[in-house]
Amino acid sequence: MIVYLLCFAFSTALIAIAEKKSKKQFLLLSAFALLIPCLIAGLRAETVGTDVRVYVKPMVQSAISAAGFRDYFADFWFEKWRNLFVADYELGFSLVVYAVARVTRWLPAVLFVIQALTVVPFYAALARTRRYAPLWLGMLVFYCFCYNTSLNLMRQWIAMAFLLLAFRMLLEKRPILVTVFSLVAVLFHYSAVILVPIYLVFGYIALHRNVKLQIKKFRISGYTIALCTLTLVAVLVLMNLDAILKLMSSLGLDRFSNYLVGGQLQLMPKQIVLRLPLLIIFLVNWKFFRKSGAVASFYLAMVLLDMVASQLISVDMYSFRIGAYFSLFSVLAIPTMYSTLESKPRKILTAVCLVAYLLAYWYYTFVVQGRHETIPYHFFFEAFL
Repeated sequence: MIVYLLCFAFSTALIAIAEKKSKKQFLLLSAFALLIPCLIAGLRAETVGTDVRVYVKPMVQSAISAAGFRDYFADFWFEKWRNLFVADYELGFSLVVYAVARVTRWLPAVLFVIQALTVVPFYAALARTRRYAPLWLGMLVFYCFCYNTSLNLMRQWIAMAFLLLAFRMLLEKRPILVTVFSLVAVLFHYSAVILVPIYLVFGYIALHRNVKLQIKKFRISGYTIALCTLTLVAVLVLMNLDAILKLMSSLGLDRFSNYLVGGQLQLMPKQIVLRLPLLIIFLVNWKFFRKSGAVASFYLAMVLLDMVASQLISVDMYSFRIGAYFSLFSVLAIPTMYSTLESKPRKILTAVCLVAYLLAYWYYTFVVQGRHETIPYHFFFEAFL
């Protein structure tokens, strides 16, 4: 556990120093800051992160032993009573593993590059907001919410990193880069197609910019109407999973339906409680946060949708992958919200509450519950000592 905490602390401290420096110094200090989590990921034992042994190590071995690229894609291994083929995995990820493994012939090098493909896009998306939002806070959110999970669900978290960068380009109205980064995301994990409804959610909220509803003395903003509508639709979807499964089948999305079948849908209070502090912090500071316009309402919508999607865990333990695409935006949302606060006492109090919540979330999720099998941490060379 201490390895992760030291990693988070040193990297976050370097980033806090870097964001106040000139461009050259910023880039140099940022490189050192990002090198730390990449080294921790690369030097880990193959037991740290469930999927390292499931598919990364076998793919590396296939790449090293293959006579060529075609031979590599045709290779397979036995895992949990079935054969898994290299061709079963997304092209982008398979190409990265093949290229790095052929050059280095070393699993730690592959794990290092995989983490770099996650951390760098996250950081790049945050760095574009450093003029007004604290970069160190955004990366601390990434470390506490995402880092340990990214050591297991490597393909999806690379996709999510590029999706976040694509969304940042969307806010900057750079459609070509939005398209490029979105396609890269899908090349690393097919579930990144969820970016389409996410973009639609943002567009739907933006359409309510000038909408207002007057009921006697009460005035309801268009953003509030949009948030209530989206939450209601999400709850209705949750209560009608059979109809959603039929729709997915008709659209040819059967490969994702396994996240929605299995057990009986039940209320999961712990999942709500786990996300409630962030929602409360947003609402307490809403009169400041809402000045960010449509993006603030979008970020709040993502928190609400994540809370609703978390209930799917009662149906299938792997359905948390769906909610992860909503919680992803907290990496941008939290520092953006913090930047809108006006008084120094409020900023200090909010920062303390946020850091306490982030660390508590990390400890409960990865230490207490042991999610993704990343704790205890072991270096790969411990086996040789």
